[in-house]
Amino acid sequence: MTAASISKVLQEALAFSQMTSWELGRRADVKVRLIEAALQDASRVPVEVVLRIADALGLDLVLVPAEPKRRVGAVLSVVDVAIRDLAPHSLVYVPTTRWVLALDLEVALIGDTANLVARPGLHRFLTCCRALVTRLIVFSVVEEAQFREVASLLASKGCVPPWFSGVEYVHRLEQTEDLAVVLRADPRFTLLVTCKPRPASMEGLAQWIAICRHDAPLDPSDRVLDRVLEEIARRTTA
Repeated sequence: MTAASISKVLQEALAFSQMTSWELGRRADVKVRLIEAALQDASRVPVEVVLRIADALGLDLVLVPAEPKRRVGAVLSVVDVAIRDLAPHSLVYVPTTRWVLALDLEVALIGDTANLVARPGLHRFLTCCRALVTRLIVFSVVEEAQFREVASLLASKGCVPPWFSGVEYVHRLEQTEDLAVVLRADPRFTLLVTCKPRPASMEGLAQWIAICRHDAPLDPSDRVLDRVLEEIARRTTA
């Protein structure tokens, strides 16, 4: 792919996600000016930045070595080897799923935001979920600033992947709200994992996965997330 085609893919993915450049920057940990540059011309920014932006958008960009241009005969010389090693890499876009996954934080993934007791297997669960969907959203009853602090503490303890502190966030999902609008997602391709009762507004958002509460007394042998992950994989790959 050319730099122009990569930029076009990034633009389309950003439009589909309905994130702003600022939100994308938070999620990818990349400055907004670099995101804007990559959207215009991917060749203007380091490859590492393009990969981080793509990863935040749920895209798979694979580095493939370009074919070397031989300079001396049919047999590779020292110069040929050097040219091969220094040859620019091409970026190959692999289409991914368009599923959106919204996860309830309190008493579903952790005990609560006060004790920060993560459910067993949470790190693996989040890592696998991110690979299965285009957008991963966490919703919580606390304000975003407090959620970011909680997420950073969980990451420092190794309970969640480092990227979790910048994950897309929604403050509170009410039963009366139109969740498809709140999540800015196609209800046909949206999964909601929560221990709360099925929202009355979810008639158009049929992809609901119930999870039992993770509260006292906490069970260290809890394997609920394994079951939920299997269900998410089954629905998103069917």
